[in-house]
Amino acid sequence: MPDFLITLITIIVILSLLYAFWPLAVLVGVIYVIVNFNKIKLNIETFYDVHQYEIIIILALIIVSYTFIKYKNIIIKDLKSEILRLKKDLESEILKFKKEKSKEYTPEELASMKKAGDAFEILVGQSYEADGYEVDYRGLRLDFLDGGIDLVATKDNKIILIQCKYWKKKDSITHNMVKEFYGNCNFYIDQNQLDRNNVTCIYAVARREAISFQAYEVFKINYNKCRFKVYE
Repeated sequence: MPDFLITLITIIVILSLLYAFWPLAVLVGVIYVIVNFNKIKLNIETFYDVHQYEIIIILALIIVSYTFIKYKNIIIKDLKSEILRLKKDLESEILKFKKEKSKEYTPEELASMKKAGDAFEILVGQSYEADGYEVDYRGLRLDFLDGGIDLVATKDNKIILIQCKYWKKKDSITHNMVKEFYGNCNFYIDQNQLDRNNVTCIYAVARREAISFQAYEVFKINYNKCRFKVYE
């Protein structure tokens, strides 16, 4: 048999085994043996002596291919187990989030939370006043009508728009919250006809861990105009 046909048959066998089409690989191998055996009209011993190199290669390919397929199946099984575990963890987190979201706070708890939030706004505002800024405490002055901007600090031609979040729970500040704040800042800039080159947006937080990974990525992309600052 010509060398190029032997090479072609070997390639077909390899591809068939790698993609688990083992019946095709067996069929091609049988045809190869029959064609060669009938052509040269040799007995089994002579056939082995003449073609032992090809036989050894094919057997080695079969072993390697079988090992590869078995290992691939093990990996797929492990991936399925990992996906199932992640799915269960996600369902658990969603359930936990729904329970926390549906929690009803008592008036005393709400008052305590607002008191802590107001105190945090004052703390952040005073830090800017100490640096020579004039601070408008919009959150304390306008409450829910502050448009998502708690403080406006100005000095010379510099303007800093600040949102204060006294949240300490891990990953409690999401990327959607950051995007909303950035949108509020843009609305405030347009509404007051400010020069964007003079405006910086600051998200003041009580803990770095409160910022989720996705929120951190938003800050990283918009660092020049919107960033976070920790006040512990």
